Amino acid sequence: MNYPLARNHFRVEWGGNRIGFSEVSGLTIQMDAPEFREGSSPENSKVTMPGMLHYPHLVLKRMVVMGDNDCFNWLNTVRFNQIERRDITISC
Repeated sequence: MNYPLARNHFRVEWGGNRIGFSEVSGLTIQMDAPEFREGSSPENSKVTMPGMLHYPHLVLKRMVVMGDNDCFNWLNTVRFNQIERRDITISC
C-alpha cells in the first residue's frame, strides 16, 4: 500500500504494525506542586513539595488511507468491549 510519506512525520509501531502519523501530541508529564505549611513551623511561609504525576491523553493524527482498516479495527475493540491493549513506540 502506498502511503503519503511526505505528510507523515512520525512512525508508530504497535502490535507488529507500522503506521505513519502527521501529528503527535500529549508526550508530556505534568507534576502537581502542592504547598504546605507545617503547623509547628516558626516561619510564616509555605513549602512546595513534589506531588502526583499526570499524563495527558496521547493524540495521534493522520489522514485516512483507503483500504487501511487495521487502526479502525483496533479502535472498534473498545466498542465491542473486548479492549486489546498494545504497547506502542513513537519515533520521528
